[in-house]
Amino acid sequence: MNIITWNVNRFDGTLDWYNTNYDLEEEGRKFFAKKIYQKLELCLEGEDDIAILQEFPYRELKKDGDVIFEAFKNIFTDKFIVHTWYNNAEKNNVNKTVLNLTVAIAKNSSAWALKPLEDRIINYGKENNKYNYINRYVELHNNRININLFGCHFNTKNEMWKGNENILKEFDILLGDFNISEEKTKKTICDELRETHHSMINTDIVTQNQCPTSIDKIYIKKDLNVLTNSTTVLDYIYFNEREKRYIRFSDHNLCMVSLATASLFTN
Repeated sequence: MNIITWNVNRFDGTLDWYNTNYDLEEEGRKFFAKKIYQKLELCLEGEDDIAILQEFPYRELKKDGDVIFEAFKNIFTDKFIVHTWYNNAEKNNVNKTVLNLTVAIAKNSSAWALKPLEDRIINYGKENNKYNYINRYVELHNNRININLFGCHFNTKNEMWKGNENILKEFDILLGDFNISEEKTKKTICDELRETHHSMINTDIVTQNQCPTSIDKIYIKKDLNVLTNSTTVLDYIYFNEREKRYIRFSDHNLCMVSLATASLFTN
């Protein structure tokens, strides 16, 4: 089973959209989206394989920008389901001003299912009748092998994990962009999780290239008894003929853990 986390940076390549406040033109972004889709297609071959993508674009950057989620989602739906709580059934309960989503990508035939909002383990409540943070995380359950997964993009203020450490430890698999540099002296959720989970990505491995850090994480619960595994961090690039230089697909690397499903579970 391959488990992936990848911050796709709004399909802007390495453009710092947050500080420049603009995106690449649509053609360029769809180019990167298709490149990322092709890599995921190679990595997600098994029925239980899954990828968590952060900064999947939901709407345009400009004020009151148009919702563009479907245009990019459709690139992936030939072979995959894009799991998110931002769907038509919940349209009255979500904050439409958000820019990006954290989504899960799994095969159409996969046993992974997005938990109903009312059944989710982590509940951040509501504000103005809108669910808090549901654009930043997903919870899924695999009905075939009976495990729970938490995929996230923690905010830099640490509000999403503080006070929820013990609840987060209940998940069998946690992965995502944690926005935490473990050089900090204060205890973080990463320290807490290492008490109950295997940390699959060493802290000296760079996962974010613009300001080299290791903020993308994958944790596997220790009592799952993983006997064999491998961790791969891939820095995907292509050669731009027009600009005569190599360009990364994103400012983050794809991080993947491969698990031997036959030895995963003792139940």
